[in-house]
Amino acid sequence: PYLSEHYKRYGRYNRNGESKPSPTWPENPFTRDGMRDGEHNSIWWNAHRLVSVGTSSFWLSDTPDVAGTSFDEVTGRIVNCVTLRGKEQVSMSPTRICSTHFPADNVTRQLLSTAVIEEDFSKHTKTHPDVQYSFIGGDFNSIPGSETYNDMLVRGFVSLHGASGHIDVVTTCDWFNSSNNAFIDYVWVYAGDASRQQQQ
Repeated sequence: PYLSEHYKRYGRYNRNGESKPSPTWPENPFTRDGMRDGEHNSIWWNAHRLVSVGTSSFWLSDTPDVAGTSFDEVTGRIVNCVTLRGKEQVSMSPTRICSTHFPADNVTRQLLSTAVIEEDFSKHTKTHPDVQYSFIGGDFNSIPGSETYNDMLVRGFVSLHGASGHIDVVTTCDWFNSSNNAFIDYVWVYAGDASRQQQQ
């Protein structure tokens, strides 16, 4: 697994920008530290088949390189990324996978976040031409057809589930068993200019 080295300092107490964990949250089964934290955005893979050839982290803020920052939330909004290559297929092009969690109930923060992500992915594509595919997944706190969802499309991302044509029949969040069921979790692949040209 890849868990940002900044997790212990900045990753905790970060569910939707709250200042401290709630006793109603479940314990984090991945970190196994007994914390009811909610945020870590770790990335897991089969170590028998894949090997990490690079990791990085940035924050959804005006200063993405400054750890623990966000768009005026109490805590930081981190994006963790890992570049993976086949362990035995050394000729296989590497793939970059990122994990994040968008702000909730604030479209302005979400749109600022999509711009930060596009800038990072665009820059990474230019500096790492050997990486064949770049993905980002997580809770984007926005439904298909929303302003945030459409902005991701405009910025060159393709929703894998949206591309499957079955997005209207799946729920990814039951809002703690309330009636507000919604599809808000995605895996996006970055297609950059190719995606924008196709939309036009």
